[in-house]
Amino acid sequence: MRVGTLTFSQIAALLIVLSLGFPTPSQAVTFWDESFEGHLTPNWDTSGCTNGAVSPGPLDGCNPRISTDIAHTGTKSLKGDYNSGGTDGLCGRGGCGTFYDRAHPGTTDVWTRFYYYTVGFTYYSVETKHFFHKAHNTIRDFLVSNWNGSREFTLNSESQLPAPPPCRSGDASCNYYANMGHVSMADGRWYCVETHVKENSVGSANGSLEMWIDGVQTTGYYNRQFTDSPVPLFDILRIYVQAGTGLMYYDDFAVGDTRIGCDVGQSPASTDITPPATPEGLRAQ
Repeated sequence: MRVGTLTFSQIAALLIVLSLGFPTPSQAVTFWDESFEGHLTPNWDTSGCTNGAVSPGPLDGCNPRISTDIAHTGTKSLKGDYNSGGTDGLCGRGGCGTFYDRAHPGTTDVWTRFYYYTVGFTYYSVETKHFFHKAHNTIRDFLVSNWNGSREFTLNSESQLPAPPPCRSGDASCNYYANMGHVSMADGRWYCVETHVKENSVGSANGSLEMWIDGVQTTGYYNRQFTDSPVPLFDILRIYVQAGTGLMYYDDFAVGDTRIGCDVGQSPASTDITPPATPEGLRAQ
């Protein structure tokens, strides 16, 4: 049998053509990933610092604001100061700072990944809010918060259709407490927190809510019907400083429509990067 002879350039061209038929490494669809190393504006609307009089507002915000106190990666993070300010002079009762919005493409299936750190923090006896998923096409919010002074995160739907437990009869909103694992957020360490909200389709109970903390799933509610029609397209993340005492920091905050993961800068473990095999029966010269 005659063996063909190819040059290196011919082999390289052949491998390129063959590689087109092989899958390429897949990455999570991340809308944005904020390390807080630069200014908040123009990506974040900080006009809440000036009651909307100036938009987008201060470059680094007011409260929360960019800080060099501590960071998960790099040298900066977003700092919320709950020890001063607020309309009543006491952050623990209602006031404190303000909120900032950052837009992303509209989706019915939204994931977040963020790193979270507190110093001397006490959660307000009613509710300490962290951030909202908001939709422009209808009134539907999902909120991450701490309820009743607990150090465990809670997911909340505001508002929603009547639903079975843990929702209560007659409530227009519902608190989804940890039901799969329990992590009490201690001061003085970084936690990686992942959240997932999947809206139901029209007329179907196929929505879900999930949360993981350092890879431990704490929350999982499935086969839920949150809304009727129209189905919300979440396109805004709104971050808060409201109610509590102490200091709170966020870093490496990402939003997407696929699970992003806690390995910052690492490829997903399932990524296939195996190169195609060299064709047989070829001799280079």
